[in-house]
Amino acid sequence: KQIIYDALLNKTNILNALWKCKPILEGVKVDKTSPKPKVSIIGEFWAMTTEGDGNYGLQRFLEGEGAECDIQLVTAWLLYTLWEAEHDTKERATLRGADTAKYGLGELSGWAVGQKMLGVLGGQHVIRGLFQTFAHAVGLYGYHLPDMNEIAEISHKYYNNDLRGGEGHMEVGKLIMNVTQSKAHMTLSVKPFGCMPSAGVSDGVQSAITEK
Repeated sequence: KQIIYDALLNKTNILNALWKCKPILEGVKVDKTSPKPKVSIIGEFWAMTTEGDGNYGLQRFLEGEGAECDIQLVTAWLLYTLWEAEHDTKERATLRGADTAKYGLGELSGWAVGQKMLGVLGGQHVIRGLFQTFAHAVGLYGYHLPDMNEIAEISHKYYNNDLRGGEGHMEVGKLIMNVTQSKAHMTLSVKPFGCMPSAGVSDGVQSAITEK
């Protein structure tokens, strides 16, 4: 953390800083003969990624109990927002004449719609490429970012993909995949108390989906 902090403070090359971290991380002893229960932490991205009083020291508590924390990355939320843009553009491409809202497609030509789709797809490739670049620099190999189309398809059986708020159907899809694909032994969905979009949109159905 100190190496990366110094690089950001002094505005030096962050990839070089991550490269310096690689041997430090490789030197951490891991006993693979003692598997740990994996706890997937999903929900509002600040609450699940912060470490400290903001979420009552959740990660440290779980690790102290012998668990391995699997925290959903902010990168997944960025990919989710791009999926939303792609999905909405496909849904509204044939409604251009009537779609005159502020962010609607309005009177755009078919070519302009295609340009918007290319922009979204390009953004997805850029985000995935940047993630892998930083991941490899620090020594994280073989990690695959989630397939947003797969998450949407799995969650849609229980939750309409057009319901928006917070992480929407992505949370529901992650919850289902953690069970059906044995990705985690336990799933925790965390929110700040005032996060009404996420609490009202996804939390309300998660207990019912868990029961199913």
